[in-house]
Amino acid sequence: MDSDDDLLEIVEDEHELQDIEDENPWLIAVIDDEKSIHQATSYALNSQVICGHRLQFLNAYSAKEGLELIKDNPDIAIAFIDVIMENETAGLDLVKQIREDLNNRQIRLIIRTGQPGTFPETQVTADYDIDDYLEKSQLTAPRLVNRITTAIRSYMVIQELEGRNAEMGRLLRQAAKLQSISRFNQASLFLSDLGALVDNFLKTANEIDLDCIVRIKTEFGVETVHTGDAPSDVENNIMNMASRVERIKSFGNDRAIFHWENAILLVRNLGDMIDTAALLMDGFQAGISSIVAQQKVALEVDGFNERNSQARNDIDVLYNNLREELNDVIISLAVVSALDEHDEAKLNAILEKFHAQIIEKLTSLKENNEVFNFLVAEMHTPPEGLSVDNILEGTSSVELF
Repeated sequence: MDSDDDLLEIVEDEHELQDIEDENPWLIAVIDDEKSIHQATSYALNSQVICGHRLQFLNAYSAKEGLELIKDNPDIAIAFIDVIMENETAGLDLVKQIREDLNNRQIRLIIRTGQPGTFPETQVTADYDIDDYLEKSQLTAPRLVNRITTAIRSYMVIQELEGRNAEMGRLLRQAAKLQSISRFNQASLFLSDLGALVDNFLKTANEIDLDCIVRIKTEFGVETVHTGDAPSDVENNIMNMASRVERIKSFGNDRAIFHWENAILLVRNLGDMIDTAALLMDGFQAGISSIVAQQKVALEVDGFNERNSQARNDIDVLYNNLREELNDVIISLAVVSALDEHDEAKLNAILEKFHAQIIEKLTSLKENNEVFNFLVAEMHTPPEGLSVDNILEGTSSVELF
């Protein structure tokens, strides 16, 4: 326990207390086992306005209480900490707990001691992460005001730096999310299977922490998938009415519905991700449209090939019938008109030429079908050196956009 006899010098300049209203005062923790020190500190500083705000004092009478006080009030700007409380090093142990256990690097910690000989300033400053060291015997009100002003300015600088770091972290996280969406949007152009597109959409949604429900509607069917919890009855009702609302509409409890041509997205806990979710949905809708178009083309190609195959069979039948009829005519002519071998050979040559022309046209038609099938396959084939997998994994060296 430090003596408080000299500390009372800080009230040597009496002044009238001012009642200053302030919605954002600086929170000052006084952690000392002597009640008189709390009273003296409050009296000396209560009327001060520092850096535009008054001071509000929070009191703790032991290191244990002090730890709980700071844990419950992480926005405390300054803590005055006595050294000797429950034991001879209680205050110094508290400093370590604040810095290491609570990981609070913003709060300014000021040690106040009445026994500087037992705890020399150079040793305490070297061994503990403190911001100031005050001897109670040297304290006056002006000196205390100067020290607390310096500490608050330091606290403000650290808050600003922490704010910038937090903003930088937020921007980096946003950039990572946009990178994930960009990879998905690129890959969606080359996916030819709706199931693979949906799987990669959900993977990307999880990567960017998007808690959502998706309903995909095409002429081939309806499918509903989700991250997080399964949709509730209320959420199903919201999705059912999505076609009657705007393209993007917010609902209560931080939810929003996104209505695209082939997909409906309901996002829970939207926060500030409305633009991010819309960007992801743009890529998803583009992927669905591409796959639906491919499926339609594939059906048309299948039908085209089937019709061509039937046409080839029909032509073969007609040709064979024609050949048989011509043979009958040749035989008849030979009997009736005494058709010589030269005339018969000439008719056969004409017939063979006609047959060759038919075969040439059928071959050309088949080749056109093969080229058409190749072009359809190329529609969803990534450029050389690129694959859907390395796009999604971010390992591609090819820049698409």
